[in-house]
Amino acid sequence: MKQLLAFLFLIAICFPLNLHAQDPDDPCTDPADPCPIDNGVVLLIAASVVIAAKKAYDFNTSKNTILKLQ
Repeated sequence: MKQLLAFLFLIAICFPLNLHAQDPDDPCTDPADPCPIDNGVVLLIAASVVIAAKKAYDFNTSKNTILKLQ
C-alpha cells in the first residue's frame, strides 16, 4: 500500500512538470482598434453602483442617523 501511494505521489509531482501552456495571442495589438471592456467588468461596475446607491438611500432614510436635521 505504501508503494502504491509513493508511486501515485511521484506521478502527481512529475506529471505537471511536462505540461506547457500555449502562448496567448494578444487580440489588442492594433492601436487604432482598442480592446473592449469585458462584460464582467461592466457588470462589476454596475453592481457596485447599485450597492452604493442602496447604501446611500438606506442611510438617508434611516431614523438612527447621527447627523439628522430636524
